[in-house]
Amino acid sequence: MLSRAIGALVGLAAVYSAKPAYLNDTKRSFYEDEQSVYPVPGTITPAESQNLGQQYIIEGVTVRTTGGVQSVIKSAREAVVGTFTCFETWLNNSKSRYIELERSVTDTFSSLHDKKEDLLPNSIYIAVAALSGNIFARNRGIVARALAPTILGLASFKYFLPHTFTNTVGLLWRVEQRTLPEVAQHQALAYNAAEDWVKDAGKSAVLGQEKLSLGVDSARRRLAHVAGLELEQDVTKKVPEKKV
Repeated sequence: MLSRAIGALVGLAAVYSAKPAYLNDTKRSFYEDEQSVYPVPGTITPAESQNLGQQYIIEGVTVRTTGGVQSVIKSAREAVVGTFTCFETWLNNSKSRYIELERSVTDTFSSLHDKKEDLLPNSIYIAVAALSGNIFARNRGIVARALAPTILGLASFKYFLPHTFTNTVGLLWRVEQRTLPEVAQHQALAYNAAEDWVKDAGKSAVLGQEKLSLGVDSARRRLAHVAGLELEQDVTKKVPEKKV
């Protein structure tokens, strides 16, 4: 039995002495098969930087954008701002024109009215005259119904507010000269012709009256000469009173 145990121990020692010794290696290689594996970027080799556009920090938040997006947003913003600016300019110009027009109308009406003339109750009289003309011509034709209140209203306007009427006519004449110069020119020629005709008619009337007076005086003298009357006697001389 002892010899068998010794033989078994010798055999085991021979077997273990024949195997290579792996446990005594100074450095073990665990990654021999990783030479054919491509490395992942960011692990062994640094990853390539990606072009993500410009970077901005707005209120602590990082914002990245590209040139195309910036140009589109800029164009839209400029279009909106330009439209708003144009609208604001148009609104300001319209407001200025309205204020100027209102001031012009107010100044014009203020200059037309004569402060010495009372609008009340004279304006009421003018309105009553115009309405009276409408009442008078209600059974007439359309021309009479249009002219009667106009003529009576203008006549009463001229009578009750003479200076205001003159200022109003002057304003209308200036407006007509500015807007319708040809019509105003023809109207001025017609007015001058009518005025000349009136003057000539007045002169003719005066001359006719003088000729009529001379004719009457001549006829009276002839009649007195034939009748033997003394027309040169002062007719204003008092006749002496008869004594009782």
